[in-house]
Amino acid sequence: MIWLALAALAALAYLAIELWLRRRGFIDVPLFRFEEPGIYRAAPDQSGRFMSRHEWRYDRRGMRFSGEVANLAGATILLGDSVVDGGNRIGQAQTLPALLAAELEETVYPVSARGWALANELPALTAMPRWEQGKRLILVVNSGDFATVGAMGDRFMFSRRRPPFALPWLVARQVGRMLFRSPPDPQRPELHAQTIADFGGIAAKFGGTVTIVRYPMKGQDPATDPRFAELHAAAPGCALIDPSDDPEWGEDCYADHIHPTAHGLMVLARFIGQNAA
Repeated sequence: MIWLALAALAALAYLAIELWLRRRGFIDVPLFRFEEPGIYRAAPDQSGRFMSRHEWRYDRRGMRFSGEVANLAGATILLGDSVVDGGNRIGQAQTLPALLAAELEETVYPVSARGWALANELPALTAMPRWEQGKRLILVVNSGDFATVGAMGDRFMFSRRRPPFALPWLVARQVGRMLFRSPPDPQRPELHAQTIADFGGIAAKFGGTVTIVRYPMKGQDPATDPRFAELHAAAPGCALIDPSDDPEWGEDCYADHIHPTAHGLMVLARFIGQNAA
């Protein structure tokens, strides 16, 4: 009889933990989907609040955007990866597009997803309606974006469906990340020249101004990477700006080796707003 009582108590304890984790939003993360091999983005029309604090919303195109736009004509387009998207621990109002929209007092539409590289970003941009008629195109690019393509390999970072049970999923996620770290997307040197040429073609078709934000990884001087100069040269007339030129940009702007903190995003948004063409 005592074993039945203990089993009942254990089941109740587990149920209480499950309910608490769900109510606190520990599994309230955006879902992702493949559109075709090698092409992915967040699933459309979804929203939530991770850990009951960090609000997120994705529009019908799978972009982290709170409003609705019929097309990109007249918009400032912010193109990039997780630096633009923000991730789970940055609320919707603290993302780079939202902060930049407040800085510029105009619509800033993100074309971005975590894990993307240039080979993901450029086709995603040209699939958007009337992208050529945007007011500004601002590309946030780092040195890891040139010769790879994001493949949505980590099933915990890129959840395809809601887990049926929160606690086992969270345990597997933490243990898996500690013991079985997903390898980085493989380097594909042949993409280097192709992505630079593709960007040049896009810049030539774009009707508004074009700005490249040479985003530095922590402790890195991106000016020493010649690929940024090649990217700049492929789009004559575009601006090239470097956040590390801002005196407020420093180590306290980073949450890890690359992603900005909420403070870093504010510094970055103000810098882009003041310096974008």
